[in-house]
Amino acid sequence: MMELVQDSIRENPVGVALIWRFSFLPEFVKNFGLSVLPIKPIHFMTAVFLHGFPFTCLWTFLGAETGALARGVVAEPSRALKILVSGVYVFGFFISPTLVGMWVKSLKDKQKEKKRA
Repeated sequence: MMELVQDSIRENPVGVALIWRFSFLPEFVKNFGLSVLPIKPIHFMTAVFLHGFPFTCLWTFLGAETGALARGVVAEPSRALKILVSGVYVFGFFISPTLVGMWVKSLKDKQKEKKRA
């Protein structure tokens, strides 16, 4: 199976690294797992940036909104924050696991094809 993962990384390094980063695995497994696979540092850094930047923006926005709520500047969270947080839930519970599952299924399909050949 690891050979199939390596082949998949050679075919689409940033895509696989992103799928790996968005997976349900603990953070240390994501980082150390990618470190033992044949991925170039530039692809790893690109995946880390594409994965981390949206969340950095979200957490910054969340902190600013929470500060405004705590200081009494606003009475309730903004509609934009509610939409962003809802989007994270949808992505985290449905889209991300689906992408990981589809990638694993493609690896299993390739494994079956190799056994037939």
